Amino acid sequence: MKLVLLHPLPLDGSVWPDQVTTLAEECVVPNLYSLGDNIQGWARAVIDLAGVGPMTLVGSSVGGSGTCQGL
Repeated sequence: MKLVLLHPLPLDGSVWPDQVTTLAEECVVPNLYSLGDNIQGWARAVIDLAGVGPMTLVGSSVGGSGTCQGL
């Protein structure tokens, strides 16, 4: 199963230690700022990056605030 790690604002994906990526066969750690200007754009882009299939989303702060809402 894919693990998707969403960073808090105003930080980026570097907040997740490299060791966290060993928790899943595939780990996606996007930089949300480069994916759009709003939460809807970020959600669509994250799903595109993660691809088809089951995934577990982990977020902190704004990264965990309903990122997939509205899709």
